[in-house]
Amino acid sequence: MTKIGIDALGIEVEGGARTSIIRMIQFITQSCPEWGFILYLSKHEPQLKLHNVKQVILPASRGILSRLFMQIYLPFDVLIRGIDLVHFTKSQASLVPFAKKVFTVHDVTTLKHPEIHPKSAVIYWKYIQPLMAKRMDAIFTVSNDAAKDLVEDMHVAKDKITVIYNASQFESTEEHDAELKKTVIEKYHLPREFCLYVGILALKKNIDTLIQAYQQLNSEGAAIPPLFLVGPRYSISDAGDVLDMIKAGNLQEQIQYLGRLPKEELYYIYKNASIFLFPSYHEGFGIPCLEAMQFGVPLIATQTSAIPEVVGEAGILIEDYMSPQVWADQIKELTNNPEKRQRMSEEGRRQYQKISSEHSFSAVIDVYQRLLCKENHE
Repeated sequence: MTKIGIDALGIEVEGGARTSIIRMIQFITQSCPEWGFILYLSKHEPQLKLHNVKQVILPASRGILSRLFMQIYLPFDVLIRGIDLVHFTKSQASLVPFAKKVFTVHDVTTLKHPEIHPKSAVIYWKYIQPLMAKRMDAIFTVSNDAAKDLVEDMHVAKDKITVIYNASQFESTEEHDAELKKTVIEKYHLPREFCLYVGILALKKNIDTLIQAYQQLNSEGAAIPPLFLVGPRYSISDAGDVLDMIKAGNLQEQIQYLGRLPKEELYYIYKNASIFLFPSYHEGFGIPCLEAMQFGVPLIATQTSAIPEVVGEAGILIEDYMSPQVWADQIKELTNNPEKRQRMSEEGRRQYQKISSEHSFSAVIDVYQRLLCKENHE
């Protein structure tokens, strides 16, 4: 039996990477029932409980210490279990001499913006990560922009890279529970119109600029829908001080932080949003933008990294994305133009269908098979 090892340590941390990795593992394990899969995890995942999957729970989670642990542990485990190929899914790899090796790099934000990351992470990405990349047999990434970054910043050979767009965590936008919808609206006191941000509270997300934009709108007396922030705080590059900014600016009525929400509740938050705001200044993909378009929510985002590739012509893209005034002007203009919001909603759904049609985890299986076939002929 062909055995595939998948390193998904730290997958329990909420974010776009978790969504993408779980969807990928579900697809390939169900598509290849004749293969055996060994998942290396920090915590048991009920979503990945399948007959051909064995979950190995390790004490390591993420970061440099986890990589040091895996450098020692993984080669022996791969040899003992007879694993043919190892896929590192969260941008960090280990040296395994007994199997084919692939890894997924979601973005190179640490290299692009070292000022917002710990020095240890910057050193790893600058000096160790390129060496790991050269030792991989194949590399996956989530956008053409991210692939370009890998070639330019890590000197990865272009023919080694396969681009696979991320997928939304939502299967359908059809209404499926009217009672839950009512509960969500009442629980979070959702008004008829509101703006929405979904994502982790991390420095690269540039949420402070958004809050300053609301301060500007407040000072102007503009009638703008309140903003709801949804997502967990990110310990590695935390932007939790934005919550203090909200309080200091007396914006508690205009900006509310809901924290991390269950998927089924987030579904209805998306469906009822009037405008989606995504001020991040670097993304390997930007799954929340994709999900906003899926729900037909008009969006304003930044014109940087992979975001234009994902959004296309469907959203308003801000070039001067560090300017609170520019954000304030765009939010006010779109709020006061319902006809434009309707056009953007329709264009967003079309763009979502376009991106989704270009997405396929079957390319992962194709790469696996190519490498395994090559190994058998060596």
